[in-house]
Amino acid sequence: MKRIKLTQGKYAIVDDEDYPYLRKFNWIAECSNGSNIKEYYAARRITTCMGRGYLIGIEYFIMPSARNGGSKIVHKNYNSLDCRKENIEYRQNGVAVHNKRKTKIPKTSKYKGVHWNKINSNWVAKIGIDYKSLWLGVFQKEKNAAKAYNKKAKELYGEFAYQNKIQ
Repeated sequence: MKRIKLTQGKYAIVDDEDYPYLRKFNWIAECSNGSNIKEYYAARRITTCMGRGYLIGIEYFIMPSARNGGSKIVHKNYNSLDCRKENIEYRQNGVAVHNKRKTKIPKTSKYKGVHWNKINSNWVAKIGIDYKSLWLGVFQKEKNAAKAYNKKAKELYGEFAYQNKIQ
């Protein structure tokens, strides 16, 4: 296991066998889009002959077969800077999204798939499937709504389903 230096004082972890190839390039620590949390990934800026630039994640240099259109890279341990082959795999887009943890953006519940209904003063559990929201029910207790989410997620997505850690 080796470390690749990124910008912003960050490092990506890669396998020894990938290190000689990857160290030839300059890598940046890019903040993930879509949230206000600071979650970084390693990427390289590519410029086309037309002068347009775009980013390619380091994972696509490690596992080039993941570039096919219907796949998404998933980090098994949720650390997007841990780019060892044992930690990354590609999954179909619809399945990959259900491996994600709940974002750390302040919401009404600490559990994924659960929110507070202000009008009825109860907890609501929902899960996404085929770009639609599936209603799982209303609950008096937040934990019960989270359990309902976990059960349905396991049923729909099997081993790839994110499971809320209920305290």
